Amino acid sequence: RPSKEFVVCTKNPEEAMFEHVEMFREHCYGPLDDDSGAWGLRTGDGDEPLIVVDAGMNLGLFCIYLQRHLCNSAQSRPVICLAFEPAPESYEIAVRNLRDAGVRTVDHGARMPETGQAIGNLAPGSLEVHVFQMALSADAGAAESFLFFPESSANSALARHRPDVKWPAGAVPRSVEVQVPCCSLSDALASILGGGEDVTSVAGCSWPLFLKVDVEGAEVEVLRGLTSEDWRRVEGLAVEIQGEEHLDAVRGLCASAGFGTEGGGSGGLRVVLQPHAFAGPEAPELWMLYGRR
Repeated sequence: RPSKEFVVCTKNPEEAMFEHVEMFREHCYGPLDDDSGAWGLRTGDGDEPLIVVDAGMNLGLFCIYLQRHLCNSAQSRPVICLAFEPAPESYEIAVRNLRDAGVRTVDHGARMPETGQAIGNLAPGSLEVHVFQMALSADAGAAESFLFFPESSANSALARHRPDVKWPAGAVPRSVEVQVPCCSLSDALASILGGGEDVTSVAGCSWPLFLKVDVEGAEVEVLRGLTSEDWRRVEGLAVEIQGEEHLDAVRGLCASAGFGTEGGGSGGLRVVLQPHAFAGPEAPELWMLYGRR
């Protein structure tokens, strides 16, 4: 079993340790177990690759989690991960962390590759991470303002989602506003895996899809960037949600995609209210929403 110890580069060691505890000890994106089985990230059955989306890569710890927990033996199914981090500084740190951890990393930067780019070896137990210095949105192409907190990078977000309201007045950390490119999730999937009607193409429309979304208020836009065809491939998801309006919208999108409702037996949705981590008077409530077929 691989060692759970590794070194990451970060400007804020406390934030890195917090993320490590969330993912590696509490398994915040799954698998979570209850009386009806596992919720969130799981390998599932079959030999075909699992496609994982990491929306909100930050330091790259979730991709390292995949390496340590999903791709740790020759019997594990291969995993292709598409990881997105818009902030240039966080992106550079994440790419360094992934490569230092021995994760096969394909750096696409702020550009989409040509549709149907060839992917690497898909032997059992392999992991290939395609990283994009882009924000996910319902609409592709336009650049957006992004509020980056260098000493609290996990809380950075598209400026229009006002990530600064999480803190009380006078306690907001230093921030830098930058312009970042945007793309839709389905466009990114097509650019790496191929698209169209040929189900035997490398896209392999039967390949299952798992979504990890932690984007500080942009979760609805990320999910609206999926076509109905790609939604049908989603077997599971773990989404951090900020605010009741977004919770209702994500529930609606999942229901329309066939995930059912909460308490739906072996499938459906599970919603967990998170501890309130911020003291700002306008700070939204936080939930984790898990969905499974």
